[in-house]
Amino acid sequence: MNNNSTSTFWELASLKITIPIIQRDYAQGREEEYDKREKFLDKLKDHLDIKNKPLNLDFVYGRKKDSSFYPIDGQQRLTTLYLLHWYLSLKENIGKEDREKLLNFTYDTRISSREFCHYLIKKNIEIPITTGDDVLIKNITDSHWYRANWEYDSTISAMLIMIQAIHDKFYNSQSGLWDRLCKNRLISFQLLDLGAEGFELTDELYIKMNARGKQLTSFENFKANFIQFIDSRYPTQLIEHKVRGTISYAEYFAFNIEKEWTDLFWDNRGDEEIIDNHFGNYFEVISQLLFFKKNVNAMAEDFNSGFSSFNKIYEDEENLLFLFKSLDKLYEIHCLKSKDSIGDFFNSIFTYRGNSINISGKINLFGDSKKGSNLFRSILKQGQREDARNQILFYSILFYLIKFDDATVSNGLFSYCRLIRNLLQAVRQRNDVKYNTNVRINNFGSYWKVLEQLATKNPNETLVKNNVNLKGSQLSEVSLKNEKIKAEVFCEDPKKLETIIALEELPFFGGLIHQLSPKENKDKLNGFYSVLNNIWNSNHKDYLKIQSLLIYGFEGIYIKNSKMGELYYFGEQDNWDIVLTSNDETTSTALVKLLSDLSKYSIKEIVSKIKVEIKAYMEKRSERDWKYYFAKYPAIFSQNNYFVWSKNEFEIRLLGGTSSNPLISYHINPYVLAVSKMTDNLELVDYKDCRQQYSGYSPLVTKNQIEMKPTYEGWEIRIDPERITNDIIDKYNLVENNDIYLLKEAAGKDRVEIAFDFIQNLN
Repeated sequence: MNNNSTSTFWELASLKITIPIIQRDYAQGREEEYDKREKFLDKLKDHLDIKNKPLNLDFVYGRKKDSSFYPIDGQQRLTTLYLLHWYLSLKENIGKEDREKLLNFTYDTRISSREFCHYLIKKNIEIPITTGDDVLIKNITDSHWYRANWEYDSTISAMLIMIQAIHDKFYNSQSGLWDRLCKNRLISFQLLDLGAEGFELTDELYIKMNARGKQLTSFENFKANFIQFIDSRYPTQLIEHKVRGTISYAEYFAFNIEKEWTDLFWDNRGDEEIIDNHFGNYFEVISQLLFFKKNVNAMAEDFNSGFSSFNKIYEDEENLLFLFKSLDKLYEIHCLKSKDSIGDFFNSIFTYRGNSINISGKINLFGDSKKGSNLFRSILKQGQREDARNQILFYSILFYLIKFDDATVSNGLFSYCRLIRNLLQAVRQRNDVKYNTNVRINNFGSYWKVLEQLATKNPNETLVKNNVNLKGSQLSEVSLKNEKIKAEVFCEDPKKLETIIALEELPFFGGLIHQLSPKENKDKLNGFYSVLNNIWNSNHKDYLKIQSLLIYGFEGIYIKNSKMGELYYFGEQDNWDIVLTSNDETTSTALVKLLSDLSKYSIKEIVSKIKVEIKAYMEKRSERDWKYYFAKYPAIFSQNNYFVWSKNEFEIRLLGGTSSNPLISYHINPYVLAVSKMTDNLELVDYKDCRQQYSGYSPLVTKNQIEMKPTYEGWEIRIDPERITNDIIDKYNLVENNDIYLLKEAAGKDRVEIAFDFIQNLN
């Protein structure tokens, strides 16, 4: 048998065709496969009986060993052809010697299936003179040699259904179909011997290829169709294979999909028992990106996973070759050294090997950080569900490796990936108090206009020295400018690179450190990192960070307007990026001043220094405005630190939620909250009693029936007049107006302290 030859079933039957136990049961004869069965038989009849025209059934491949052929892919077609040859041999009274050649079709260790096939050939079975009503099935199952327990063999059950279907389809056919099959070779297929030299298909690899078990996936059908498509689309194009030499594109795909690429996916399958889904995920991700790279204005729904869509994509030869080269490159990396070469490779891309300031050394990717940096594994597992930014990054890595024919992690590749991560991170939109990515996979073509320009040996130098063209790209000019500024800093002083990377990888920056004005403060960056790394973490309360920024000019981040006023956000644990990566210039000025001052001190001194600065700030304030109270009272802050400004700076609310309509949640006046927390006595004041929803003004409500509403002038007190004595009025300088008393702050006590003193006194 010549490798990659055109063969017929009759020619292949010169060998012993052995269906291995690991193959699934015969499926084309199942009852639920009626449509597929009829379509296939109609095609066979059309070419044999009507048109007398050759039909090629695509690739059948397996291995030849000890005068036997073991099919890996094609068992279904071979079994149907076997049954068709058997039927025509009876119908046309073919001689015993020729008919018994069909005994070479057998099953390895499925005894019942093997015996059934044996008896079909050996026993004299009459062809009924009518069709339908399962007449041929009854002839067989009523025979004395047919065993009742064969009914439990799904392969035999399916064969019987197919035998009846063949009888119904070919009974009235003209004579001479046997010769058309066996002599005229009208029905053929491309036979690939994967046991031939260059393939050396071992038992282990054979098991890997058949790891799908008894249920084939739709990808198996796709694979055969794709090979046929390549063969028809590129009939003359040739490519070099390291073992097979110069071969066609179709052969290249067929050979690699059954050996090298199978190894690649098998060894990176994780806990999965099959690799078909993994290969399908990889193929869809790459195909999708290739589609949107070319179709810049396409919508997401314009790409679908149908075979016709793939055909259009790979009609572009450049796309097909990228698919080949990407898999070859990954296989090359896979074969480098260790058990997990692919994992080691991708992890090393995102690891910076500097250590002068003791940084973690990891570039954080998008999405769940717990899954690690093995993008290949993520793509195989998630497919198109993987974060669009990671899909784009994965494609860019493959492009870079192919462009420079490299399989190692170079400094250029590291820099390229870092730039892509930062640029994609900046493609975002703010939804209330959260930044959400605005990267869309269908916009990949527009992003690629810039990303392709940066795929050089030294991307940072390219960014600095070359005028990167943004025309047609949805990457912003501002984000590119920010990356260029950083590149200019460490191109002038390479030692700054490590510090900048360390700052970028702080979780609240995610690569975006423009608030630090890195060019103007390039000599302060080490100190900035030290302060941020040791203060902006879970070891310190959010109020300390907010107060630190406030005393240097921070006024919160404006979010939007509402019916109650303007909403401002001040930052909280795990959501500091809304503050520290905003484009608010006031915030940037405050942050730089704060870091500049604190970086003069040792780590142990920083917290105490902050507290000293906060106290000094309050003492210098000429008026007790909202900043005074925010800096003085940590109780004002909560988990959200989201405020709405009403009429003035004292009639404000601390919101209980950060949703698009936060007024639905309970909210409370922060000065009321400060007083209730200072009281620390639930029998006198419970802050939960003071909360309101919607437009409620949330007064301070005590258990002993005092209601105090904070206003710009002071506290408006509603209380039973009989409880207000002249001594109380004189002591607190209360001003009465229609049974409402106004309590103002005193020289020695601010409005929180005076309110606390008042309710304690009346209690």
